[in-house]
Amino acid sequence: MNTAVAASSNGSAQAQNIGFAIPANKITGLLPGLRNHTINPEVGFLGVSIETLTAQLRSAYNFVPTQGAIVTQVQAGSPADVAGLQQGDVITTFAGKAVTGADQLQRTIQGDHPGQSVKIGVYRGQAQLTVTATLSSSNGASATAGGGPTGR
Repeated sequence: MNTAVAASSNGSAQAQNIGFAIPANKITGLLPGLRNHTINPEVGFLGVSIETLTAQLRSAYNFVPTQGAIVTQVQAGSPADVAGLQQGDVITTFAGKAVTGADQLQRTIQGDHPGQSVKIGVYRGQAQLTVTATLSSSNGASATAGGGPTGR
């Protein structure tokens, strides 16, 4: 499904044939609900920038887990910020599911709904913690989270 075509900022130049699209398999399951107005197309938002934990990063920074997603930035006021996530945390579980990397975690978050409360397992240095965050909408309009870090 095409979503946009890049053109010049002033509109005088022709498009450069750069298209942006959503893969059909990402929206096929949503079509019946969108047609019937029975689902909300908003996706979950946590408010973090993440990177996949690789063997090289694990070795360089002495991370404990063998897989997960490293938090590289936390957006101020986001559900992640309110829940207590910090730069350098390694997210290892999200809503009870193992996190294998950044792409998988991003898909999982976006597959959840705004307002959903999720438990997030993280390593902060050698300590294993659990935080609870309440996802907001993808525009970050209702960033609320509950429960700061707790030992696990």
